[in-house]
Amino acid sequence: MTGRLTRNTYDKVPYPSLPMVETHPDRLATLATLFGMSPAPIDRCRVLEIGTADGGNLAPMAFSLPHSEFVGIDSSARQIADGQRTAQVLGLKNLTLKVLDILDIDASLGQFDYLIVHGVYSWVPVAVRDKILDICRANLAPNGVAYVSYNTYPGWHIRGMLREMLLYRTRQTDDPQARVDQARGFLDFLAEAAQAAIAHRKMTAVNNNAYSLALQHERDLLARQRDSYVAHEHLEDVNEPVYFHQFVERAVCHGLQYLADAEFSSMQVENYPPHVAETLTQLATDSIELEQYLDFVCNRTFRRTLLCHADIQLNRKLSPECLSALYVASQVRPVSPQPDLHSAAPEKFRGPTGTTLTVSNPIAKAALLYLGEIWPEAIRFDALLAKARARCDRAAPPIYSAARLARDK
Repeated sequence: MTGRLTRNTYDKVPYPSLPMVETHPDRLATLATLFGMSPAPIDRCRVLEIGTADGGNLAPMAFSLPHSEFVGIDSSARQIADGQRTAQVLGLKNLTLKVLDILDIDASLGQFDYLIVHGVYSWVPVAVRDKILDICRANLAPNGVAYVSYNTYPGWHIRGMLREMLLYRTRQTDDPQARVDQARGFLDFLAEAAQAAIAHRKMTAVNNNAYSLALQHERDLLARQRDSYVAHEHLEDVNEPVYFHQFVERAVCHGLQYLADAEFSSMQVENYPPHVAETLTQLATDSIELEQYLDFVCNRTFRRTLLCHADIQLNRKLSPECLSALYVASQVRPVSPQPDLHSAAPEKFRGPTGTTLTVSNPIAKAALLYLGEIWPEAIRFDALLAKARARCDRAAPPIYSAARLARDK
């Protein structure tokens, strides 16, 4: 089953391009460094974004990194024109936006230290998906990092069911906005009808309740999204999710390897209850299997995967030494007005969204306290460690031996 939206719908219904911190060269370089790579310095690098829309993601990067070069390509002439006008107004001479089909990208574009492909891979035919991975190999510098996002299973099995129903309902409507309106109205009906059917027939079967709850969840989710999201996520001709392991297998065939997830915290099995983490570790024989099992556990629907060249030797065992040259920033604040920095008593720290972090280690507590005080300033990790240690032990010398630094880390 296919819809009637085609590539030029991005001219008719532009997709807003907003800054995405997960794609910033700083994030990509940091993760690459953690796993043993030597990525290009972000203040003098080349960045390519495929599917840049109006360049809304690249423009802030270009503004803040004036000595780096940014190139964005998109097949939507309308969106590229909008972005070019913005770049001209802002005087961004290091940002180039051009109308170009993905299949037409070749070596003439040059090599890039960081390559971004957000919201494209799942929404194009197989030949274009293979071309994207070809570009990630051919146009990526030797120590480069490629970011590719895509819809994934198992989470998209339920969402895919909804997409098929919406495509069926709107199959005879051509106008993009009319299709979106029709899809929203139909989803409202489905969610209400499924719930009403359960109440009327007094159905208590688990599958009926699960179906009703899934429809309500998707309705509430789409109610918070722009019309452009509904049009391009659910009503386009192509939207083909893949399992994580399938994506990695395709990347390997193109001379690439899995580096990390752009959301570093999602990779940490320690974030799960101990018995869950232990079982996952026992089940997985490598990092690929572990990531796939994590997707099964959390019913993941979307991935932001980082790739690098297959010949790079990665270090999967994170060590304190790789942190020393990195910078740290955080806006957490202690819940207690007078946090205890001289014992292992747990202290809670609250982030800007209300989430809390409980820390017992005195050095870690002192570090978080200091970061909150200097926010939004960043500080090198080794300098932060020294600051935290001094705050916990004012009798200690300001400079520490390598053995002591290693212990504190």
